[in-house]
Formats: sequence, structure tokens, C-alpha cells
Amino acid sequence: MAAKDIFESGQVALGCNYWASNAGIYMWRKFDLEAIRRDFAALSANGLTVLRVFPLWNDFQPIKKLCGVQCTDREIRMKDDLPLEGSYEQQAGLDMEMLEHFQQVMDLASEYKFKVIVALLTGWMSGRMFVPEALNNCNLITDPLAVAWELRFIKAFVRHFKGHPAIKVWEPGNECNCLSPVPDADSAYCWLSTITDAIRSVDPERPVWGGMHGLSSSFRGIWQIAHQGEVCDVLTPHPYPCNFTPHAELDRVDTIRNAFHGVAEANLYRDCSGREASIEEAGSLGKMFSAPEVASGYVNNVLWNALAHNIKSFLWWCSCDFTHLDYPPYDWNAMERELGLLDANGHAVPQLLAMNDFNRKVNGLNLKDLPAFRRDAVILLTDETDHWGIAWTSWLLAKQAGFDVTMQSAETPLKKSNFYILPAVTSTAAIPRRHYRELVRAVADGAVVLVTFAGGALEPFEEVFGVRVLRRYHSTTPCRIKWQNCEFTLPQPLRVELEAVSAEVEAYDEQGNIFLTCNNFGRGKAIFAALAPEDFMKHTPGVFADEADPWYQLYKFAARCAGINRLVQSNDPQITLTEHCCSEKEVISVAVNNTPAARPFDPQIAAGWQVEYLFGKAGAIAGNSGVILRLTR
Repeated sequence: MAAKDIFESGQVALGCNYWASNAGIYMWRKFDLEAIRRDFAALSANGLTVLRVFPLWNDFQPIKKLCGVQCTDREIRMKDDLPLEGSYEQQAGLDMEMLEHFQQVMDLASEYKFKVIVALLTGWMSGRMFVPEALNNCNLITDPLAVAWELRFIKAFVRHFKGHPAIKVWEPGNECNCLSPVPDADSAYCWLSTITDAIRSVDPERPVWGGMHGLSSSFRGIWQIAHQGEVCDVLTPHPYPCNFTPHAELDRVDTIRNAFHGVAEANLYRDCSGREASIEEAGSLGKMFSAPEVASGYVNNVLWNALAHNIKSFLWWCSCDFTHLDYPPYDWNAMERELGLLDANGHAVPQLLAMNDFNRKVNGLNLKDLPAFRRDAVILLTDETDHWGIAWTSWLLAKQAGFDVTMQSAETPLKKSNFYILPAVTSTAAIPRRHYRELVRAVADGAVVLVTFAGGALEPFEEVFGVRVLRRYHSTTPCRIKWQNCEFTLPQPLRVELEAVSAEVEAYDEQGNIFLTCNNFGRGKAIFAALAPEDFMKHTPGVFADEADPWYQLYKFAARCAGINRLVQSNDPQITLTEHCCSEKEVISVAVNNTPAARPFDPQIAAGWQVEYLFGKAGAIAGNSGVILRLTR
């Protein structure tokens, strides 16, 4: 089954990560089918159609190691010292009672028409490890003993359940990059490839999703996006407004940075892997992080941005509150107890009501086959930068400037475009020579490139950008610039003094040093900014707010030089737009207000196009919400 067949285009399938309300992570050993039925009824009644479930590893494969003289290994057996004899499942160390419980839950999921994602090796969950006793002292990624029993678990479990109609997706497990430390990327790749191959060897029909977060777009990373793309059908970021992901706990949860966290990360995964991506875990992390009514605005905003950027599914963490449970991880961590869409009494919280409202009103429009959103530029993430931080910031600057981007590592062959951005060039090895030469040729053939400088080096430079470097130095004084009738301040320690050779100088700083230049090179243009706002903005609170310096104007200037003309434009940087070309005579545009307060919306429509509102109306957009326009000619 192809990944694209699971969820419909033009909708955001809504769901949650599921643990039973009565027992949380102990739902299988404290099995209560009626409690699960009540949960399923409440979740289904509120519009959810997807569940991600977790066969807790040490419950389902309760194997232990028996030792002989001087603690030498003698034999692997089941709990209660039972030998590994009998059925195929029993020989793999699987507990038949747990399999029966799982069967009943899957049957119930079918009854409520849920589509189920199964995270097979759930050894890591909510800050606690759940590993079979026999493997307690193993590295779960590199130890042959561990991998052997993981393969037995997966093959037996998948074979047992592959015929069940509720199960739509397999995953290696839950956040398996948290299971054990890994020495290098090759070890990570070998383990993941081995596990996914084992799943497909038994069930070649269902797609295999990654189930992991915290992946790297850099070739220096251990768990790499590109490697996941080789062996998984869909990649799965887990975005939260907290330090689980770098730079995520900077601004208010219901403002633009967090409104785009999941979508920007999903697109980074999608662009750098060549696969689809799903927002598989997201949440507001409980009442100590944001009030329920604030969190409901946050989730509504994320859903609108997911729809606008063709993200087909969104899963909340978690199904239920667990304030009544007193065993780890709920005993360890207060945050783990108040994450649910259902409270301790089984009532829907405001976040679930917001999801249900979105499902009824927006998914109910039935925008089947909504085309991919238009991309106007390629972001090249260069070596030795914080790829994720720069990608997220660049994505937001482009959105505020009124266009959309594709992202890629500069280590990979250049994607075809008429507009490129190299943000925060930091390293003297920023981009391989062959790919930089590709870029220079693209500019000579008519493309536009914007480079922002954070201390690196490019060669050739002067002949392409039309400026000459005089000297570099460090400074503790913030750089101040007046440009585009605005004032900008940036505390960048490393400065570069330039002399224009053939470039036109667009802006100077208050010391008279060149800040921004534009040079005609062949049929294209090469734009150079002597500072890198992306590097500063990625870790600075408030830089995308109304009152902040409008650094998006730098991207807007480059977009004008590249001739980017959108059919629908807004001068409000908090209202972001996408365009979806249905035909030469029909375009869908989604406009989203990424603030909690209503904002005026009076878009500029290109000449010759007529507009109607499929959702919402002209004049204003409600807070954390959106409107859908249909343009025809």
C-alpha cells in the first residue's frame, strides 16, 4: 500500500497517540476493554480517525536470561521460567495473553473505524525504558543479542496481525533513536534498515513510517533524514513548544514561531528525504505550559498551516490525562500526567473540541486532490550551521515575506530553481565546490541568489557578487542599519568590511560599512548581505512579532529581484499565504492568521482574477485561524 493511499489529499486526518485512561502505559497488564471502549467512543465522537498504539516491549516479549556457574549465560526463557516452545509466536518470546489483548483492541478500533499506526518496539516511552529483562545490559542498536530478539519480536508480531484491517501502518517503534547510544551514522542506518526490511519481509503491503524525531539534515548527524528516507515511507517529526526540539521554547505558544514548528520541521524532513512527512506527535504539554483555551488556539493554528502545506495527518499527544496514576513515568514527571485530549473524567478538553471543530468545518469542505503548494525558492543549508535552527528561521522569514521555499542540504545536488537562498554561511567548507559551481552557473543562466554572511567563505566570490572583502574583525557593538524606511539592529560579533567593485550598494550600516549589495552576474543577480539575521533570530525571543525589526524585508527584496509575483498578497507579515494551482484558470489560496487576535485581511489580487471565499469571508481572519480563497479567470 502506497503511503499516499492512507489519508486523503485536501484534508488533515486527525488522531492521537493512545494509552488507555485507566492504566496509561500499563494498559496491557491492567487490561480493561470497557475503559478502552469508553475512550474510543469519546475520541471518535470528537472527529478523530487515527490512533497510534504501543505494544509495550517488556509486556509483549517478557524474556529473561538464565545463568549458570559464575553467572555465565545459559538460556533465554519466558517469564516464570517457561521454555520458548510451542507456536511461532511463543518461540519468539511473545506473550500470548498480551497478543489476545492487542487483538481485542484492534477489533474495537475496527468497530470505531480508526486507522491504526503500530509502533512495534516500544522500549522508550515518556521518559522511561521498557526493555525485556534479557536485554537490560545490551546496546539495543548494536548488540547482536538485542537485534536478534528484536527481529524475532517484529517478524512474529507482524505475521500475527498483518491481516487485521484496522492496522494501516507499521513503525520500527517509538522514538527508537532514544533506545541506546549509537557510535556513528552507519550503525544507525544498518539497524534501521535491518528492522524495516524485517517488517516488509513479513508484510510487504503496509507502509513503514519512521516513528522517530530529532533527525539531522546534515551528513554529520547520526540519525539522518536522508537515511530515513531510504528505508521509510513516511517521516515523523514530533514537534512540541518545549526544549525537546532546539529553539522551540522561545515565543508564546499561539504565535507564529510555534504555529509553524510542526509544518516547517515536516517540510524539512520531506524536502531532505524525498518522502512524505506526518506530524505524528504534537501537544501543548499541559496546563503549566499554556491554558487550555490558549492551547486550543495553538492546535487550530497548526491544523490550518498543516492543511495549507499539504500535511495529511496530525496526531496529538496524548489521548487521556493520567493524574490518578502513581507509577513511573507518572510518578516521576508532573508533565506526563496532564497531556490528554480527554480529562480524568473522560470529558473532551478544549484542544479536542478545536480539533473536532476543524474537522467538521474545514475537513468537511472536502477539498479532495488539493494540489501541492507553490514553492518559489530553494534554501541551501550549508555545512557547520545549525541546520534545524537556520531552516526554521529561514522558513519563517520567507513566509513573512510572502513566498514559500524548498529546503535541502548544500551537500546534495542543487535542486532546480530560479531563486536560491544560502542563509548564515558560517564555514569555509560551507558548500562543496561542485555544488557551488552549479549554483554559479544557475545564476549566470538567470537565477537569483541571496547569501547572508556569518563568517564563512565562498570561492569564487568577488566576480560573482561584485564586492571585495577588505577585512574581517570582531565587535561587541550591535550593528545598526536604516533601510526600506525601517531601522534594524543585529548583535553579530563577526563583521566584514566590503568594497563595491561592480555591485550596486543597497544599504549601509550606521558606521558607513556596506550591508547589502546586488550584482548583475550573467543573466542573473547575486545578492550579498554582510550580516546573517537567521543566526541571531533562531535563538532570540520575539523576533517575529509585530514590534520586531522586519528582517523579512531582506527576503522580500530578494524575491522582488527574482521576479516572484503571487496571485494573492498581503502586507501583514503575521498572515501567511499558500497557492495551489488546480489549472491555468483555477487556483486555491489558503490564508492563515498566526496570532491569537483577529486581524484585518484585505488581500491584493492579481489583475484578471476573480475571487470567492470557500471558507471565511473578506475583511478579517479570526485569531489562530484561516480562510480559503478560490481564484478563477
